[in-house]
Amino acid sequence: MNQKGTVIKTEQNKALVAVPRASACGEHCASCSGGCQSKGHNVWLENAIGAEVGDRVLLSAPTSAVLLGSFFVYLLPIFFFFTGYGITYSVAQNTGLAIVVSLLCLVGSMLLIHLLDKKIAPKTEIIEILNPDGSGKDDSHGF
Repeated sequence: MNQKGTVIKTEQNKALVAVPRASACGEHCASCSGGCQSKGHNVWLENAIGAEVGDRVLLSAPTSAVLLGSFFVYLLPIFFFFTGYGITYSVAQNTGLAIVVSLLCLVGSMLLIHLLDKKIAPKTEIIEILNPDGSGKDDSHGF
C-alpha cells in the first residue's frame, strides 16, 4: 500500500513524516457536508533516500502486513468479546457475569494489541520524493 506524506523533521537517518488519514468521503471532503475532519498522524521512518523538511514523499508498506494489522486491531477484540461471553455463559449460565467477563476480555485484547503494536505494525518505508504537485520524482533534489 502506498500513501503520501510530508517530512516535518529530520534527525540523523530518521524523518518525521506527517501522514493525512483518509476520510470517509475520499478526496471530496470539501464538497461533503458530513462535517468529518480528516486528522493525520506523525510517524518516524528510516530516511534512506535523504528526504528533507518540507518534501512530499511516497510511503510504502506491504499490503499483507497492513491487512494483518487491521485484523488484529478490528477483529481480534470482537473475537475476544464474543468468545469470553460464550464460554462464561455456557459455564456459569449467568448473563450478568458473562457480560462483565466479555467486557474484561475486550479490554484485555486491546491491552494485548497495545503491547504487541511494535511487533505487528507494518514496516513502512519512504520510497520516493515527490514533486510539489505530488507526482513523480523531484528533480530539485538530484534524483
